[in-house]
Amino acid sequence: MAKEKSNYPEYAEHAASLERVGYIKDAAFAWQVAANYAVKPENRHWAESRSQFCEKWAWRYEKEAA
Repeated sequence: MAKEKSNYPEYAEHAASLERVGYIKDAAFAWQVAANYAVKPENRHWAESRSQFCEKWAWRYEKEAA
């Protein structure tokens, strides 16, 4: 029985690229999507943690912009 390939790396890379260009709110959502595709618990934990981090920073950026 062959192992199914995880789509997590593609989703995680997309989330990371959104962070790099400054789309923090979008990155938070993308990290949550990546977490849903993670097979390994450590990847799921990482993606959920990044999502929370981005949500916190997105809120701060919005507050400063107002």
